[in-house]
Amino acid sequence: MARIILAPQVQINTHRIFDFLFEHAPDSAVERVTSIIAAIDVLQTSPRIGGAISSGKRELVISTGTSGYVALYQFVPDLDTAFVLAIRSQTEAGYGGERSQKYLVPGEPHGYCRSSHAMPRGEGASSDVNFLD
Repeated sequence: MARIILAPQVQINTHRIFDFLFEHAPDSAVERVTSIIAAIDVLQTSPRIGGAISSGKRELVISTGTSGYVALYQFVPDLDTAFVLAIRSQTEAGYGGERSQKYLVPGEPHGYCRSSHAMPRGEGASSDVNFLD
């Protein structure tokens, strides 16, 4: 089974997604963000499941009911590790929304709001999912 490592940017992305969900659907925000993180677990058994895009990176499409998200990751076979680099909404990826943004990755300008709401860390995620600090 492959290990999964979450880059620090993933935590920033999930906080931003949580803030948006909390504003529009506060009763389900925690559950939806938890399901997004839990969906990444598929990379343990199927690390090549995502579509290849460029430079060895892949995109994992995550469905959460009426909306979806995309996780950018890179699988390194020699380390048997999937490095999750960023998560974004499909509408941010240009899949039908008016807003079109690139992944929010370190070094690129972006705006996000750190959540002032309690968001669980690690709930729903397997023990093989780790945040890089």
